[in-house]
Amino acid sequence: MLEKIAELDYSQSQLRDMNSVMRDWLDVAEDEVAMLRSENVALRKQVKVQEKLISEAQQVEAESDSFVLTDALDVRRHTETKIQELEEESTMLKEQNKTLTSEVELQHKDGDIYQKDLKLKHLEETVEECSNIIKDLRQTNQELREQLEDRQDEALLSALNDLTEESEISPSPSLSILEEIKLLTTSDEGKTCILDSNHLKTEEHEAEEVLKPQSSTVDLQNER
Repeated sequence: MLEKIAELDYSQSQLRDMNSVMRDWLDVAEDEVAMLRSENVALRKQVKVQEKLISEAQQVEAESDSFVLTDALDVRRHTETKIQELEEESTMLKEQNKTLTSEVELQHKDGDIYQKDLKLKHLEETVEECSNIIKDLRQTNQELREQLEDRQDEALLSALNDLTEESEISPSPSLSILEEIKLLTTSDEGKTCILDSNHLKTEEHEAEEVLKPQSSTVDLQNER
C-alpha cells in the first residue's frame, strides 16, 4: 500500500513538472503568435502601400500614353484635313480647266487662243503642284499612321508588362484586364483599317479626276 502511495506521489510530481513545462511552452507559443500577428499586420500595410504605388504608377503612365496618342491623332487629323482641302482645290481647278477648254474651242482669235493657252498651262502646272503636295501629305500621313501604331503597340506592351508584374499579387483580376485591353486594341485596329481603306479609295478616285483635265488639254493641243 505504501509503495502504491509512493508511486502515485511520484506520478503526480511528474505530472506537475510536465504541466509546468507545458505552461512554459504555451507562454512561448502565445508570444510567438502575438509576434506573428504583429508581423502580419505590418506585411499587410506594406502590401497596401505597394498596391497604391503600383496603381499610381499605372495611372501616370496611362495619362502619359494617352497624351502622346492624342497628340499623334491631332497631327494626323490636321494632315488629313489639309489633304481634303487640297483635293477640293484640285477639283475646283479641274472645273476651271474644263471651262477654259470649252471657251478656247469656241473662240478662234489668235490673241484669245494664246491667252487661253497660257491660262491652261498655268492651271496644268497648278494641278500638278497640288498633286505633288497631296502625294507628300499622303506620305506624311502614312508615316504618322505608322508612328501612331508604334505608340499604341508600345503602350500595350507597357500595360502588359505592368499587369504581368501585378499578377504575382492578384493573378485573376489582371487576366480580366488583359482580355479587355486585347479586345479594345483589336477593335481600334479594325476601325483604323476600315477608315484607311475607305480613305484610300476616295483618294484614288480624286486622283483619277485630277488627271482628266490634263488629258483633255493634250488632246486640244494635238487638234491644233
